[in-house]
Amino acid sequence: AGEAGNPRGWIYLGETYRDGKLIARDVAEATRCFEQAIEIARKKPWRGVVGHASLGLFVLEYDRTNDAQRLLQLLNQAAEDGSLEALT
Repeated sequence: AGEAGNPRGWIYLGETYRDGKLIARDVAEATRCFEQAIEIARKKPWRGVVGHASLGLFVLEYDRTNDAQRLLQLLNQAAEDGSLEALT
């Protein structure tokens, strides 16, 4: 699905790598998948999908850093990109 240009496929793959379900956890690959989803979704009217992928990046970064400024920036970007979860 991801290679066919479906950003949701990239998100699902990113979540799989991020969570370490079915395959070994790979933060770098998860990040790449979420970034690919964002890139594809911004070219089409997939606003909510961009927000979902942006929120995925936030979750990844939350696991890796104590940088509150960076986390706030990613969370705000997810909200701006249409993630309802980021608003709550």
